[in-house]
Amino acid sequence: MQRTVKFVKYLTRFGWEPIVLTVSGEYFDVIDEDIVKDVPGDTKIYRTKSLVSKKRTDVFRRETLRGQVNSALGRKRQITGMKNKFLWFIRDLILIPDTQVGWMPMAFVSAMKIIKKHKIDVIYTTGGPFSTFLTGYALKKLTRKPWLVDFRDAWTQFSYRAWENRFRKRVEHFMEHRILLNANTIVTATKSMSDYFGKVYPDIPASKFSVIQNGFDPCDFKNIPKKEFLKFTVCYTGQVRFDMYSPEYFFEAMALLLREFVEIRKNIQVIFVGTFAEDCKSLISEYGLKDVVKIMGYVPHREAISYQKSADVLLMFLNVGHGGEEMLTGKLLEYLNHEIPILALIPKESEAAKLICRTEAGVVVHPKNIQNIKENLYNYYMLHKEGRLSMKKVERGVLERYNRIELTGKLAELLQDIG
Repeated sequence: MQRTVKFVKYLTRFGWEPIVLTVSGEYFDVIDEDIVKDVPGDTKIYRTKSLVSKKRTDVFRRETLRGQVNSALGRKRQITGMKNKFLWFIRDLILIPDTQVGWMPMAFVSAMKIIKKHKIDVIYTTGGPFSTFLTGYALKKLTRKPWLVDFRDAWTQFSYRAWENRFRKRVEHFMEHRILLNANTIVTATKSMSDYFGKVYPDIPASKFSVIQNGFDPCDFKNIPKKEFLKFTVCYTGQVRFDMYSPEYFFEAMALLLREFVEIRKNIQVIFVGTFAEDCKSLISEYGLKDVVKIMGYVPHREAISYQKSADVLLMFLNVGHGGEEMLTGKLLEYLNHEIPILALIPKESEAAKLICRTEAGVVVHPKNIQNIKENLYNYYMLHKEGRLSMKKVERGVLERYNRIELTGKLAELLQDIG
């Protein structure tokens, strides 16, 4: 959502008048009012309902997850219990491509009215959720309007799709292919994602693809207060979940560090800001870290940035082989703006690792290398204790490549080309 709002914010600078169609708050994730304030006041926003409320979707997710026997970083999912097997059967047969598919009928009807009323020039859809693309596909077929598809995330490329049944995978590949065929322009967040599409779907012309990376908004860092922490503070902002962003090996390394250096326990804290999956919370007590780890939950974006700004070390997770290696997240670009050392537990071949190494912004550690994670935590702690913890200043030219104002300019050019 954040990237979409920022595009809406700046598109008016380039002569475009965006009209936004979104799902009502009670049917979707928490809407950050700080981000919504960035939308220009005269922007027309239409909200629709969904066939399935967010509450029911959350209950469904919780019930299905409860029946899973899985651990972090690649242990294959198993479903236990007849009830849970039935729920997964419903999920794999009906909720395709995602649990937000219930929004499509209302979105389609509303979008047709909007197109007729405002005589729009271009249809722009962004995902995930990828059900938004199905709505765009239907609109394209019926209205013949130019259509730009923006992949913020990989779809079938994600390796967790290996867990899906054969029927679901074939259906989603078919959907993805039809969307790519019918879109006038395809935007991806990284070149490797475009390369993947070109390899899997060789009949899609390469000329359709353009890359617009994730970015940051310089305005987000203005007048952000700094929190005062009395302990050495490691901070993580974003999602925590087993399939992609698992803290399991980090917690194991923390436990090992605190057993070896008992005196550190009273002088260190790890703060998690954002959504923290219930099935990951048991790891905190399992590794004896309840007095060290603090879960702040979801907070407004400005407050999340305040936590980042106030930390001594910023933490990143990305599990090996889960399809996210090609992604360069907005979170990393926010981290770089603070010029605080980054401890990145991510694959060394990932796009994020390459940028961290190029800017000397921190250390990259294999997510499963517990000993190396522990050693780097200890090194950062000792540097902080000695007053020598710092990070090399990132060249502004490097960061400016990811400035959302510049990135929106690229999007505006693509819209102009097909509009």
